[in-house]
Amino acid sequence: MRLRLPQCALLLICLWATCPLFAADTSPTAYTTPEAAAADPDFAVQGEYLGAKVGVQVVAQGKGAFLAIVYRGGLPGAGWNGTEKQETDEDAAGIQDLIKDLALKRVERKSPTLEAKAPPGAVILFDGQEQTFKQRW
Repeated sequence: MRLRLPQCALLLICLWATCPLFAADTSPTAYTTPEAAAADPDFAVQGEYLGAKVGVQVVAQGKGAFLAIVYRGGLPGAGWNGTEKQETDEDAAGIQDLIKDLALKRVERKSPTLEAKAPPGAVILFDGQEQTFKQRW
């Protein structure tokens, strides 16, 4: 059976139009509450870790994948010399091995301006309310 030009064009248009239906959902997930974030197992692994002269930031990439950024000297703003860093992709088991091998401890740094009143004229991007989240993000 031989396809003619109009039939080929129609077939190509149909294939092109259905491609998004088969594409994986790669949109990032945004959480509006700490409880919603805590339900994601990746959230428990993501964070900052410190060891002897080394800092590591672990960024969840979704579906059990993580980006680990290793900083020699400590974390940015807390010991890192601004030059040496190494990035690596890991799964949750690889992150746990990294934490164990480097004797890392999880840290929770807090900004000195946390919970401070916004200066006059500032635009508040997110105040913890779902309405603000939907409006500004």
